Amino acid sequence: MQDDPRTMKNLMPFIRRATRQINQHSPSSQRIVYRGMTLTNEQCAFFTVNKIFRFPGFTSTSEDQNVAQQFGNVLLEIEVPHPCYQVRNISHISYYQSEREWLFSPYSQFQVMNRNNNTIYLRSLDNLWSSSPTSTVPVSYSDPWSSPPDSSDSVSYSIPWSPPSNSTNSISYSNPLTLPPNSTDSVSYSIPWSPSPTSIDPDINWRSELMGKCIVVIGIIELVFTILIFILELASLNVAIGIRPTGVGIWCAVVFAIVTIITIGLGNSDSRTKSQCRVILVGQLILLVFTFILIGIAGDYVAKDGYIGLNVDSSMMNQLLADSLKRKYQITQAQLAFGILLMFCGWAYVALYTVIANKDR
Repeated sequence: MQDDPRTMKNLMPFIRRATRQINQHSPSSQRIVYRGMTLTNEQCAFFTVNKIFRFPGFTSTSEDQNVAQQFGNVLLEIEVPHPCYQVRNISHISYYQSEREWLFSPYSQFQVMNRNNNTIYLRSLDNLWSSSPTSTVPVSYSDPWSSPPDSSDSVSYSIPWSPPSNSTNSISYSNPLTLPPNSTDSVSYSIPWSPSPTSIDPDINWRSELMGKCIVVIGIIELVFTILIFILELASLNVAIGIRPTGVGIWCAVVFAIVTIITIGLGNSDSRTKSQCRVILVGQLILLVFTFILIGIAGDYVAKDGYIGLNVDSSMMNQLLADSLKRKYQITQAQLAFGILLMFCGWAYVALYTVIANKDR
């Protein structure tokens, strides 16, 4: 695990307190909760019938199946038996009241019961079992959180948990992976995959620091080109050559400015979501359309009328008109160049969005 030790040290008192609050309360009756996850076919193949696995972090679920289905392409239907001291109803304190949220403590244990299309049926298994000579069985497992296979040292766990009020027996345990007392079979764990961060937070790739910096840099470069195009258009209007101006650099620059401001603003947000990145994408596509318009008009002038301005002989006409034509050509040529560079910036964001979208699948 790549957690920052300093951050974990600060968070650990809160994690322990939250875990204790969950482990001290069992649901009053058996129930079904749901969790939506975004999984690839390879990840779905991990969930074979009768496999036992754990989610390493706090696992949020909902009593409402429709709510859970909004968070991924695969629905986990979890049967919570009674009693079960690893999950608690937190809907009364959850920020999202309408989600009817239930929260599982870290490293909660589940068993795959069945699979059907895009639904995986799980059963919650309590982490703690009463210790007796028959309550533990040989357990062989390989996962990112286990000790080495050749480790012979005993491991003691200090878990802030107290038995329910009606319990009269003390409970001791040496391994949270032990099985129910009636289990006699050894179990082999092979976990090639652990829940990815996107299964917990579907927008984590979109709000990464690198993604934000790339968006802001693209937006700033686009804003610089926009200002230059606007200034060049104003300079072009001041050139007195008797040709009716189109003002394309002005009204295109207005659109460019709006798009770039939105891009920089959303790119600089720490709470950036995929939906906001999609808004930026739409803006960049609009920017591309207007760059095509600008390039088309400016390019047409450079290719046709600008040829006259570049090769004009001042002896054939008024010196002022000749100078104006040459200056108009040079300004339009620069405007065309900045329009092309601006277009490449728009394509750069489209490519960035595509890469992150493919990674997020």
